[in-house]
Amino acid sequence: MGSGDYAGIGTDHSLKHQVYKAIKDDIIFGRLRSGEQLNMLELCNRMHISSAPIREALNMLSKEGLVDLTPRKRAVVATVQDGDIDTIIFLRSTLEPYAARLSIGKIPPERIQEMRAVLMGILDAPYQMEKYVASDLALHELLHQYAGSPLLSEIISNVKDRSIRLRYMAEHFSSGDPSDQVKVSRISTEEHLGILYALEAKDGDLVYARVLQHIQNYNTRTAQAQQSGTP
Repeated sequence: MGSGDYAGIGTDHSLKHQVYKAIKDDIIFGRLRSGEQLNMLELCNRMHISSAPIREALNMLSKEGLVDLTPRKRAVVATVQDGDIDTIIFLRSTLEPYAARLSIGKIPPERIQEMRAVLMGILDAPYQMEKYVASDLALHELLHQYAGSPLLSEIISNVKDRSIRLRYMAEHFSSGDPSDQVKVSRISTEEHLGILYALEAKDGDLVYARVLQHIQNYNTRTAQAQQSGTP
C-alpha cells in the first residue's frame, strides 16, 4: 500500500479530516493506485490511531468518488471510468468560467497578490510537482469560492474531487520524462497568471475566455499524454 507521510496525524483535534487529507494526497500523487485495497489494520498501525476516524475518512472519500466501499466494508481506490472523462471536461468547461466571471470584483486584492506570489514561486521551481499541484488547486478554488453561490461552489468542488487524479496522473505523474512534467508545470502556471491578470482587470469576457482556454488546453495535454502511452 502507499507510503505517504502520516506523521503527526494523531495530534490533530479532527482526526478524520487529517486522515482524509493524508489518504487523498496519496491517491492524487499516485502512491495509492486504482484498485488497490486500503487495509484498515495497516492504516491504524501506521497512523497510530483507532479505526473509527479512518472509517469516517473513507466514507468521505467514497462520497467524492475516490474510494469504493464494498458490501463487506472493504475499501479500494476507485478507478476513473472512461465515460467519466468527457463529462468532467464538459462540467468544468461550463461551470468554472461562469464562476470565475461571477467572482470579478469580489476576490480580495490581497488574495490575488498572495496567489501571484505562490505562482511566481512555482515558475522559479517548476520541478516541484507537489507544490505545483497545490498551487493549481488553490487557484481553481479561488475562482469559485467568491462567486456568491454556495451551490455552484459545492458542485465545482465535487467535480474537482472526482477528476483530481485524472488531471494530474495523465499530465504530470505518469510521464517517464521529467522534462515533460516541468514543461507542463510552467505552461499551466503561466496560464494561471494570465487568469489572475484578467481578474485584476475586472474584464468579464477576458476572465471567461482565459479560464475556458485553460481547461481546453488541459484537455488537449491530457489527450496527448494518453495517446503517447502515458495516461
